[in-house]
Amino acid sequence: MLPTITKEFLEKEAIKVAEFAEVNLKKTEGHLEKHNDILDYYFGVIRRQSILLNELALILIHSKTQNITPLFIICRCLCDDFINMFYLKLNDNEEENIIRINANASYEDFKSLNILTQSNEKHFKGEYPYYMSAKQLADFKKGYIADKNHQQYFVNIENFEFKKYMQLRQVAEKIEDFELSKLSPRAYYLWSYFSSFIHYSAKTLISEMYNANEQLHLFMIEETILYSFNTTELAFRYFTEKYGIKLTEDEQLFKRYMIKYE
Repeated sequence: MLPTITKEFLEKEAIKVAEFAEVNLKKTEGHLEKHNDILDYYFGVIRRQSILLNELALILIHSKTQNITPLFIICRCLCDDFINMFYLKLNDNEEENIIRINANASYEDFKSLNILTQSNEKHFKGEYPYYMSAKQLADFKKGYIADKNHQQYFVNIENFEFKKYMQLRQVAEKIEDFELSKLSPRAYYLWSYFSSFIHYSAKTLISEMYNANEQLHLFMIEETILYSFNTTELAFRYFTEKYGIKLTEDEQLFKRYMIKYE
C-alpha cells in the first residue's frame, strides 16, 4: 500500500527541488562563454525545472485537487525533460543529439509555417497580412540558412532538409543498460498517462469529477518531482565537467530523490 501523500507536502517538495535548481543555476553566472546549443540546452533545462516546479506548487496549493489537468500538463513537460536528459547522459553522441533536438524543433516550426503559407496562397492569394506569402516564406528560409549557427541543423541544406530526432518512445527504448532501463519505461508511462489529459476525452471528465484515484495521482506527481530533481543533477554535470563548478548538494533531497546510477 502506498503511503498517504498530501497536496501540502507536494507543494513543499516542489519548492525545495525548484530552489535546488535555482541555487545551482546561479553558480553558473560569470562562468559562461558565448552561447552555443550545448550550453544553452543544459542551462535552459535547469531553468525550466525551477519555473515549472514553482508553477506546480502554486497550482497544488491554490486549486482544487480535482482540477488535475494543469498539474498533469506540467508533469508531462518534466517527464519529457527527464527522459531526454537521461538518454543524453547515457549516450556517447550527447552533443549531436542536442543539435538534433534543436533541429527537430526548427523543422516543426517551418512545417507549421508552411501550412499557414499554403492557406494564405489558397484562400487569400497570398495577401492575408498575418500569414506569410510564399515569397516571404522563401526569403525567411534564406535568412535562416544564412545564420551559421543554423547550418549544423541540416542534413541537406540545399533542400532545406533538417536532421531528425527520435520520438520520445524511441528515446526511452534506446536506454539499454539493464538496471537503468527499468526507469525509462516507467517515466515514459507517466508521460503517456499525463498526455492523455492534454487531448480531452471522457477519461478526463471522470478523473476530475469523481477523483477516485486521488492518492495515486498525487504519488505520480511526487514521482515526477523525483525525475525533475534528477534532470537538474544530470544537466549540471555539463557545468562541472566544462567549468569545474561543483554542484551544491542538498542532503535531504539527495536521500529522497537521487537515482543511483551504479
